[in-house]
Amino acid sequence: MDSIATPVGTITVNRARISDFNCVLAILDSAAGWLMSKGINQWQVGSWPHERIKERIDRGETYLAKLGDRIVGTITLQWSDEFYWPTSSSNDAGYVHALAVADGFHGLQIGLQLLHWAERKIAESGRRYVRLNCMAENQAICRYYERDGICSRGEVQDPRWRARLYEKKLSPFDCQS
Repeated sequence: MDSIATPVGTITVNRARISDFNCVLAILDSAAGWLMSKGINQWQVGSWPHERIKERIDRGETYLAKLGDRIVGTITLQWSDEFYWPTSSSNDAGYVHALAVADGFHGLQIGLQLLHWAERKIAESGRRYVRLNCMAENQAICRYYERDGICSRGEVQDPRWRARLYEKKLSPFDCQS
């Protein structure tokens, strides 16, 4: 269990268990609805592949964040991502996916603190980069990442969507490398 100080109090981060599947899915769907209500096209409610989420939980990649006894968010941290980063070495980075904050906790820096938690975990593993992606058209989330010093590293195109790739060198920070 890890603890993170946030503006609303200390949150704890623990690996999700398969019994937490419905909770993880509810947070992701809730976040998708919240994003859509803000005009942000990132995720669609009900579109989460259940088997992929269960596999990530089984592999110990998905985490839940709690403030007291209330679940406030989820994050997935993986050690490889051949789909979005096929030419990158899997030994030099950690990959963040499905970072979502629960209803009632948006705008309280919990997502940013979970991202920083992932950065610490990645650095502790001896890796140098955090990598993630979002829909390329999602300017709000692109700006969110860029404000935190995460640099755009290109795009991946699929017939149905286009994703922007982001990377942050963990120490020392260097957007040019």
